[in-house]
Amino acid sequence: MTAKASAKHNLTAGAIAAHLRRLAMPAATGLFCQTLYNITDTYYAGWLGTQAQAALSFAFPLYFVLLSCSVGLSQALTARAARALGAGKKSRASYFAAQGAMLSVFFGAAVGFFCLTQIDFALSLLGAGGKAREGAAEYITVFFFAAPVFLFMFALAGILQAAGDTVAYRNGVIASVVLNIALDPILMFGWFGMPALGVAGIAAATVASTAFSAAYLLWCASRTVFAFRWRAVFLFPRRKIFALLLAGSAAPTVRMLAIGAGFFITTAFLGVLDSDAVAAYGIAMRIEQLFLLPLIGMEIAMLSFAGQNFGAQKPSRVRDAMRFCDRAGFAFAALGAVVLAGGGALLMAAFNGEESVVAYGRGYLLAAAGAGPLYFILNVSGAVLLAGGKARAIFLSSVFRLLVFPPALFWFFALHLQWGASGIWLGVWLSQIAPALWLRRQSKLLLRNFADDDAAGKSVAALAQPATMAEPLAEIAAAAPAKNGGAQR
Repeated sequence: MTAKASAKHNLTAGAIAAHLRRLAMPAATGLFCQTLYNITDTYYAGWLGTQAQAALSFAFPLYFVLLSCSVGLSQALTARAARALGAGKKSRASYFAAQGAMLSVFFGAAVGFFCLTQIDFALSLLGAGGKAREGAAEYITVFFFAAPVFLFMFALAGILQAAGDTVAYRNGVIASVVLNIALDPILMFGWFGMPALGVAGIAAATVASTAFSAAYLLWCASRTVFAFRWRAVFLFPRRKIFALLLAGSAAPTVRMLAIGAGFFITTAFLGVLDSDAVAAYGIAMRIEQLFLLPLIGMEIAMLSFAGQNFGAQKPSRVRDAMRFCDRAGFAFAALGAVVLAGGGALLMAAFNGEESVVAYGRGYLLAAAGAGPLYFILNVSGAVLLAGGKARAIFLSSVFRLLVFPPALFWFFALHLQWGASGIWLGVWLSQIAPALWLRRQSKLLLRNFADDDAAGKSVAALAQPATMAEPLAEIAAAAPAKNGGAQR
């Protein structure tokens, strides 16, 4: 890595706004391109028939479990490695990166094996039957066998984000989406001498394109700060490090799983009311997600930025970054609210022109317009807490806002007061308020505690880094002495 590139990815100095913009925009673009996987696969599945599209729908909740584990480990790696980089511990950051990459393979294999044994049970629970069930089983089996590939790719993305590089992930996703578009029909229908795999071919195309993205990200990682002080012994599995990373990944993984469970809870209540409301919710939710991408990109940027600056004992820069994110995030949320509230009917009609579906969807988009600022607070505050090693608050807020509050509020407003779908939309909005405000308070308390400890002469990096790291790192240092007289790069 050149000196210029190294400075570019050093988030502990320089203009805060410029860093956050440089990180957030490619991240948001990469997330948008990631959504194209589902669109592409659903489109090509239509070539095989409605049952094939139904198979993908039944398989998606199972795929979401794999995605949740991948994102959780990626974010835990970003937080740990970023703190080490911020503290100037490049060899420690490289060590975390190597251990995280190894863990992703082992953990992916374990997750894949467990999920393979639960496919029949899960599809029965979802009510899948006939050809749709057979197709769903074929489709998701390919994914679970390739689970290590997905976790490895996301781990590499998290490692690069820790170094302040979100461009590599964006480029890798764009390339893999293009490859997926080309491979889907080839593997589905057996073009160019390939075997005709049908629905399983759609999954195989995604696996192959993800493997390509992982190879590209590995090449990018080899050209970053993580290549400094590299030793093969870093790849030797360490139980303590694995345990630390798994513990750090628990909260973001649970949050992702709770999001998936929240979709089911909302759909279940809507199903009691009207099937048109279910259809409207599915469409409106996808419209809403497009407007949330900038806010999620800002979350990724804040995780990298806060991690490095906590490690560098610069909590004041994290506080200033939160102020900048407040201004930018609320501006995005306000713009999105105007579009969703004012143009909700037109957006819904573009997907489904039925009057009842449009009316239901417009109601949800009105609630989404009001919830935008709350989602922003949750995302950015959660990133700060995860970067500072306080992920427990994320776990608690996710459980309450997605699993505890919604069913209680849905029952009260929609069924008890008989407000119908409007009661559910109100419950969606109300369930976010208290967790968002509480999570923001927890992030401010974390910053205040870091600032107080820093003023007292304590090491923020040490507070954020458990003492259990000392022994394995000492062993690595002894086993792999540094070059150039042991100078720290």
